[in-house]
Amino acid sequence: MPLGEIVSVNRSLNYVILRCIILPSTGEVLKVYHGPVAVAELEIEQVAPGSCAAARILKGYPAKGDLVRRIQPRSESTDESGRMADGR
Repeated sequence: MPLGEIVSVNRSLNYVILRCIILPSTGEVLKVYHGPVAVAELEIEQVAPGSCAAARILKGYPAKGDLVRRIQPRSESTDESGRMADGR
């Protein structure tokens, strides 16, 4: 489920404004999707009362209208390859 949508992009200052369905936390890293394709990553810098947040562009090229989702945390029981910590 999308966390929100990008409503404004300021490339010269390297940030976006989000309209959020669910407010993220300051410092949270989010992925940006254009359709099914991940196109950018953002870091939340400020959350405003109501439904808006400002985020710094970490990488990629977000655009107005793109959807924002939380990055799914990797399970603590798996390593980077997806294997179980006990080697399975």
